[in-house]
Amino acid sequence: MSESGEKTAPKPTRKPVADALVLAIPDIALRSRDAFVSVLFMRSRAAGFFEALEFCERAATFEHGLIRGRPYYHAAFGKTPEQVALSCDAMRGLRGLAGLRIFCGGAEFRGRTYMFAHVLDCFMDSTKCADYRAHCHQIIMINRANGSGLSDRFVFPCSLAYRQGGIGRLDPRHPASIPDQIQAIAVQAGCEWCPRLQIDAFRAVDSNVIDV
Repeated sequence: MSESGEKTAPKPTRKPVADALVLAIPDIALRSRDAFVSVLFMRSRAAGFFEALEFCERAATFEHGLIRGRPYYHAAFGKTPEQVALSCDAMRGLRGLAGLRIFCGGAEFRGRTYMFAHVLDCFMDSTKCADYRAHCHQIIMINRANGSGLSDRFVFPCSLAYRQGGIGRLDPRHPASIPDQIQAIAVQAGCEWCPRLQIDAFRAVDSNVIDV
């Protein structure tokens, strides 16, 4: 009511940009199915930020706006070799940012950002190889479940997960199948999203003594 006693019309309320962004996050996750990787981040004074932003601006999809009064950016990189390389360059400047959110395969990556960046670098190394399997696959030894003390050689589909030490958990006597154990090891290593990870590449080199 005004000082003269007349009723005044209520001021229109505007939906906060922050709320609009929160509502858009499921859409960002969903759209990441068609991208190699998507990143959502805020403006920062960190060293290398603006260089990373320049790479993000060249992504297949680039959007910007405000969240709680601060600029935010969303970049979705395509699956072409050029876009994948751009995402790797961008991640070098973004990996230490507070609040960085990463989406791939239709879901948000819940591991630590440095793990994602490490896997991304590993993937880029594989693209430089004449045969990516020479980089990604690892020959491992698995003891037979019959207690004979003998072991056999197998192709393990991810050398990064192998180097992380999770391979010690692979056991033919485990209630989970070998493929499911491999997938769990990849999750622990933060590489379950990697396009190179083909769990069905696991196979016996000498003889198939494990029922996969």
